[in-house]
Amino acid sequence: MAYISLYRKYRSQSFSELLGQEHITRVLRNSISAGRIAHAYLFCGPRGCGKTSTARLLARSLNCMAFDRPTPDPCGSCPSCIRIRDGNAMDVVEMDAASETGIDDVREKIIENARYAPAESRYKVYIIDEVHDLSQKAFDSLLKTIEEPPPHVVFVLATTEAHKVPITIRSRCQRLDFRRGATGDLTANLRRVLDAEGRPYEAEALFLLSRAAEGSFRDSLSLLEQVMAFTDGPITPDAVHQAIGAVTTEMLDTVVEAIGSDDLRAVLDAGDRVLASGADARQVLTALQNHLRDMLVVAFAGSVHGLEGATEERLETLRRQALRFTSDQLVAMLGALAQAERDIRFTNQHRLVLERALWQIMPSAISRQAAEAPAAAQSRRAVTAPTGGVAASHAPRISAPSPTVEPKSVPAPVEQAQPEPSSAAADSAPFATEVDLAVLQRIWPRVRSRVLQRSRAAAAIFGSEEVTRLDGTTVTVAFPTEFARSRADRPQARQMVESLLCEELRLPGYTVRYVVAQASPTVQEVPDQDQPGPAGSALLQQVLVEFPAAVVDDQDAQ
Repeated sequence: MAYISLYRKYRSQSFSELLGQEHITRVLRNSISAGRIAHAYLFCGPRGCGKTSTARLLARSLNCMAFDRPTPDPCGSCPSCIRIRDGNAMDVVEMDAASETGIDDVREKIIENARYAPAESRYKVYIIDEVHDLSQKAFDSLLKTIEEPPPHVVFVLATTEAHKVPITIRSRCQRLDFRRGATGDLTANLRRVLDAEGRPYEAEALFLLSRAAEGSFRDSLSLLEQVMAFTDGPITPDAVHQAIGAVTTEMLDTVVEAIGSDDLRAVLDAGDRVLASGADARQVLTALQNHLRDMLVVAFAGSVHGLEGATEERLETLRRQALRFTSDQLVAMLGALAQAERDIRFTNQHRLVLERALWQIMPSAISRQAAEAPAAAQSRRAVTAPTGGVAASHAPRISAPSPTVEPKSVPAPVEQAQPEPSSAAADSAPFATEVDLAVLQRIWPRVRSRVLQRSRAAAAIFGSEEVTRLDGTTVTVAFPTEFARSRADRPQARQMVESLLCEELRLPGYTVRYVVAQASPTVQEVPDQDQPGPAGSALLQQVLVEFPAAVVDDQDAQ
């Protein structure tokens, strides 16, 4: 007889054996007992949590021949139950949507056969695994059948990514969300399997397997099968570490003790020994985060949540190690390790990332970072406060034209060197003591940059304009074309530019006036100011500069 994997051999055979999903089994059992069986179910949840097993149990409950109606407790020994368990039932169709994604697969397996009565059972049950992998056309063809199925058909759709299932399908199904298995449930299931197999084990080993499975019952059994193949003796923690390549608790204890001693050499030596044992740097970061989390929970939260399978000796070790750190330090250490775990994905220098992370989580490094944090935050606020953006904060401020002002800008008295008053005064002070055309021309690129940040459409207008004149508080801006000038002169756009200009100058009341720039040949055609007659008058020269005009005839002008 061919070998059967543990997760297949010990698949749940009744709703009572389905661990960790009591909210699911209660809904299904009550629905079956009351005769309120939905025509379509949507089973959602992470991998290995029992979605397919529950779908098969539902099919057995609906078709058990030991009873004259559907029952929440199928016998498991009648021909129908046996065929469904072995996957040979004609009226229970399982479809893997990951490999059968097209409309032809759906039409051939489901749509064309759903209308026929069951061959040997009460209900036809269609189990579609990984349903989110179906194509859009396949979903469209399945929609009508799911919406109004024959009375003898029940659909069970299973998926790990419910958001990828169209809302039109989801709204027609009764959705049941499966949960990840708790560490205690995973440990209990492993203990049940090992007792059935007759293999001795240590409780610590089962706890390690449960933690490594990350909430998946199937993964925990696969890992157990790997350990059982590794050793013929009892299932011990050492066998688990060697078989699945996990970081041993002894190594983690050594690293934590070195970190607690605040000795950089000891920390680096401990990290080197962990890597020399064959552990991957990413595994070390993950295991160390779990270890610090356990320390934080046991010592400061007074709880054993997630540690139900740990021995009392292990819990006492975690409490003793946690006494060397404060809760804030442990939280900061977890943050540094999480950042290192993100950084390690983008580099091949895994050792360097790990050693840097170990250096950063030493108590002295965390204390230094905590002491520097307020100063860094104050510096960031000072940089971003003037204009609300980083790019604008790097632009130099324009002081008064007098060269003697610059040396006097640094006051000698100590009382005036306090950071907060000087920062507030600088933020409220005008951009320049005297605003002239040169100041406006210097500040205009900043105004333009903020306009482009506010409006993407402004990129077609702003970019070639120039500040050409200042009359009191009216700033004249010249655009190269009439189209750009007219678009910029719309009331809402002009008000935005005026507001940003006042913010940059830190002075109110400035307005803008838009004109079209004159080409240089037109300006050269203006007669000399010394020439007699109207063409040489200052008024006419100004008109020719401001407007696209030319003198046609001096006599007509007179």
